[in-house]
Amino acid sequence: MTTTERPDVHQRTRWQDWLGGFFSSSVGLKWLMAITGIGLLLYVLAHMIGNLKVFLGMNEFGEYEIDLYGEALRNLGGHLGPEESIL
Repeated sequence: MTTTERPDVHQRTRWQDWLGGFFSSSVGLKWLMAITGIGLLLYVLAHMIGNLKVFLGMNEFGEYEIDLYGEALRNLGGHLGPEESIL
């Protein structure tokens, strides 16, 4: 089994040059974890609200609200990619 020597964490500088060393500190890592946690929480809440549309039933045009939500998710990318490329 071959092992490679990895440089010490404080000697790795490629990503530290870009961020200025902020995320190498314990405070920076806590900020990163907080920001990603908030992002994931917002993602879950947005989909939970969208899935609650199943209880709304039909609108005045005779379309189910959950179907409109599904259609919106299918067309999420707009014209950035092929239709239905996201979902």
